[in-house]
Amino acid sequence: MTKLLIAILGLLISCLRQFERDAAGFGQKEGTCLRGILVLLVIFHHLPVRGPEFCQLVQSGCGRYAVGLFFFLSGYGLMTQYAERGREAVMQGFLVKRFTKLLLPLLVAEVVYYLWGGCQASIHTVLENWRTGETLVPYAYFVEELALFYMLFYLAYRFCSCRVALVLCFLGTLGMMGTFIALGWNPHWWISSLVFPCGIAAVYMQEWMDDRRLPLFVIAAVLFAVAMLAGQGMPLEAKLARFSLLLCPLACLMVYLVWPVVCVPNPVVSFLGRISYEMYLLQGIAISLFADMLQSPLMTRRGPLLVCGCCALMATVAWAFNRLAVTAILQQIQPKSSR
Repeated sequence: MTKLLIAILGLLISCLRQFERDAAGFGQKEGTCLRGILVLLVIFHHLPVRGPEFCQLVQSGCGRYAVGLFFFLSGYGLMTQYAERGREAVMQGFLVKRFTKLLLPLLVAEVVYYLWGGCQASIHTVLENWRTGETLVPYAYFVEELALFYMLFYLAYRFCSCRVALVLCFLGTLGMMGTFIALGWNPHWWISSLVFPCGIAAVYMQEWMDDRRLPLFVIAAVLFAVAMLAGQGMPLEAKLARFSLLLCPLACLMVYLVWPVVCVPNPVVSFLGRISYEMYLLQGIAISLFADMLQSPLMTRRGPLLVCGCCALMATVAWAFNRLAVTAILQQIQPKSSR
């Protein structure tokens, strides 16, 4: 599978060489489409089944790298807004708006998960989960870590110059990673954290990287391939985990460079991108509650059909929740916070 991955990198280099002059910048449409694909990759990664060889390649490493790309896009998006709108416009009501969009759906997901019987919540359980780094809703660590990143971004860019703030974001992220490691929390808390400030830095270097799209991609692809070949004999998943601190930033860089070339906007993928956060929360609940069904022989024989059906159902629920609940509440909160 390592050879297959290297072959894919070679194909992408060929695409860049052919079409890089026609590539647009990494804009909002490209980011939305990418989020739609990433949330599907996360779902496939968490499903308790394994498909053919190529599906195993996707499932083995796409989870941590897809989450890393979500972090990268978050940092990139925040800094893009800051660069376009200015400090005062972005920082006005920043924490209220961001935390409402982030934590309100998490709170609703936790209530739904508890009422549905997915967990036996108590004060002792909550405190024990906090001590060990476990989340009440499966896979929700991404949400809690993103909240820390929002706070870090706000403190750095609210009170410091841009250059100093960027350094503080990197130092703060390293401090968070060291804290998670010292607490003995699961590596998924820190293994892809560094790409958040990398996303911020990409805005600083956007023009420079866009002008050198092909050579930068080749360098990143070569380093990625060397790291993969260095772990010959290791299972792919173990290889991707061991070198993830290097491979995750390289993967984000390669996606940033190649995605504007290969991205073809699609209404379905764009829709999934707009509700990707809600889908991320719901997929953990669905997989946990229907684990027995997902591991049944029917799932083995008709896995792709059931996976597509599960994704479609979650997309529908996420769309309804996003439009009817979160949007309505934000319309009531945001005007007050902006006064």
